[in-house]
Amino acid sequence: MQSSRELAAFGVQQKAVLLSLQLPRTGKHILRIALLTAPKLTYYDLRHILRDFEKRKYIQCLNTNEKTGRIYKLTRLGNQLAIHIDSSFKQEPLPAGIDWNIYARVCRSNTLESVLLQLSVTHFGTERKTPTQIRKQLLEKHPMSLSLTIRAITSLVKTGLVCSAMSTSKDGRLSYYTLTPKGRVYVGLLSL
Repeated sequence: MQSSRELAAFGVQQKAVLLSLQLPRTGKHILRIALLTAPKLTYYDLRHILRDFEKRKYIQCLNTNEKTGRIYKLTRLGNQLAIHIDSSFKQEPLPAGIDWNIYARVCRSNTLESVLLQLSVTHFGTERKTPTQIRKQLLEKHPMSLSLTIRAITSLVKTGLVCSAMSTSKDGRLSYYTLTPKGRVYVGLLSL
């Protein structure tokens, strides 16, 4: 365990970053959470803190081969340090069956993340949605073209997070999309 002097040297920003890692997160998500307690934290500061924490073995990168969208989790030492800083801190266990490279890809893209999260929202009692419905529901928060929505859905289908179904109506054939069980696990991680 660290000496009291070393813990005292931890600033507000370092503590905020450490305590934001209850689950594995990308830098973007760590920053979003840490800003709640350290409002002056910048992405530049975060990069230096993460690099320092990796050297000290407080955190570990789950997808080291990625240049962007790296996922970080606390090590045992980092967890002990977080508990020492805040006794109510509890690190969640790693979810099973997560491909961290796919997770990083979804987190890196605001469009993929928005579409995936929107598919988890039920609309009029159904989880099946057309690309047009998804786009309309996202217009206020994340405006995008229909072609961009379709590209995002196609990408999510290829990763196995979303599946498609065809339906025939008097207007013609419609493609509906819904989350797979694997997609629900990823949405659960993104929602926290």
